[in-house]
Amino acid sequence: MAQPQSARERIRSLINKFKSYRDREDLDNISEVSLLDGSFDLNESEFENEDDSSEWWLGMDYSNSYKCSHNNVDKPFKDHIDRSVFPRMPWHDVGAAMEGSVAKDLARHFIQRWNFAKKNKHPYNTTYEYLLPHSYNLDYPSVLTSNSPCDVQVLRSLSKWSGGIHPHERSIYNAYMDAIYNAEHFIYIENQYFISNNEISSGGDLIWNNISMAIYNRIVRAYDEKKSFKVYIVMPLLPGFKVTTRHMLMYYISKTIRRGKTSLWHKLSQRIGDPTPYISFNGLRNYAELNGKLLTEVVYVHSKVMVVDDRQLFIGSANINDRSLKGTRDSEIVCRIEDSVFVDGVINSEKVKVGKFVSTLRKSLMAEHLGFPLDSRKLLDPASNDFYRDVWLGVASNNTDIYEKVFKCMPSDAVKALTKSRPTEKGHHCHWSKAISMMLKSCWIRCRVTLLYFHCYFFATSPSITLQFTPKKLTCLSVYLLKIIYCIYLITIFKVLYIFSKIFNQI
Repeated sequence: MAQPQSARERIRSLINKFKSYRDREDLDNISEVSLLDGSFDLNESEFENEDDSSEWWLGMDYSNSYKCSHNNVDKPFKDHIDRSVFPRMPWHDVGAAMEGSVAKDLARHFIQRWNFAKKNKHPYNTTYEYLLPHSYNLDYPSVLTSNSPCDVQVLRSLSKWSGGIHPHERSIYNAYMDAIYNAEHFIYIENQYFISNNEISSGGDLIWNNISMAIYNRIVRAYDEKKSFKVYIVMPLLPGFKVTTRHMLMYYISKTIRRGKTSLWHKLSQRIGDPTPYISFNGLRNYAELNGKLLTEVVYVHSKVMVVDDRQLFIGSANINDRSLKGTRDSEIVCRIEDSVFVDGVINSEKVKVGKFVSTLRKSLMAEHLGFPLDSRKLLDPASNDFYRDVWLGVASNNTDIYEKVFKCMPSDAVKALTKSRPTEKGHHCHWSKAISMMLKSCWIRCRVTLLYFHCYFFATSPSITLQFTPKKLTCLSVYLLKIIYCIYLITIFKVLYIFSKIFNQI
């Protein structure tokens, strides 16, 4: 009688199937093989006792954008970083499956973009056919094993270059602004970026969108009305790009949040005093063992989610920046979801009806970051001062202190200037003896994916960091370099013409 396969053996069997069909000439046959036929369903507990978990991540899947960019993408099964030295960067993302009329709307959007690309890129290539929508009179059976009925609106950022429409559409931005303005109790945001303008936008502004200004106005209104209102923002502790791009993004993010007189934090401080009771910026970290050492890495928040009052949810591809929201740049899609089924909930210590789907998703995200079980009663009321101050901020503060003491992480609010270096250890590794000692003294964090404070004071007192990272200066430098290259190009052409003219004269 055959012995049941272990989790590792089943994963390796799956990888071997993928490898056997990874060549381009075999792609047409991959549909004949049932890669996910049910035999690879794994429980989380099956991984806990497995050694060398890095083997779960094949080739480029074991990546860390802080250490190495994604080069040679045509070689997906080749390692790009040293697994024995660098940890894999963990990611946090959120997605949703939908069916019904909203799925038809999403299909129409896909068909519109496909046909536009076909018309402009391959109008006479019969390999890529134009698409036509299926009949709208057919009712399909549900394919989702667990679902919740909701009212869904599809929002887009689309323009002439990306979808062939004129004028452009920026319904994502308009819906975000409307939801923030009409929020009553709290806003929970997870996003890859938070780059926005805190002043009324004018034509010459580098940043166009006013998401942060809408948050500012809503908090000020709550302050004037003496009402409780909370804003939770979870984002990556560092942008995950090349160094120069990362510096530019850090500059814009810090300028939006706390750096300078036009920052959200500074404007709130001038208007209401300490903004801490109203708004919190947080990031995520993880820790693990690698070759006998305890190490940590940033959890890269890639989700684009906004929950409003446990009744409204935005989920999709749009970041909080001009590239996603302006409509004339990247094409994006977001679903605005409102529950049609409501359950008992608590908001500001009062019993209310909240959306079943939206509130469940919000609680599951907070439970993951805080290390609480999903059914914890502490997660019921995100608008209360007790949860916000004692639970959310309390856990974030405790986790931040522990990571600082154990790993001396970067970025860190402890490093306020370029001249101030981290003492003792370099990097994010820690010997087990020291880690165990710190765990015993500090009561180790509840879970692997842990909530931390965002580093709002990182390089806060270094004037040179602003000059070094200012995008205007980088743009000017790029222009000068292009001019130099253009001059060299012209000189080369003139030299070639001169040589040819001498040859012709001799003939």
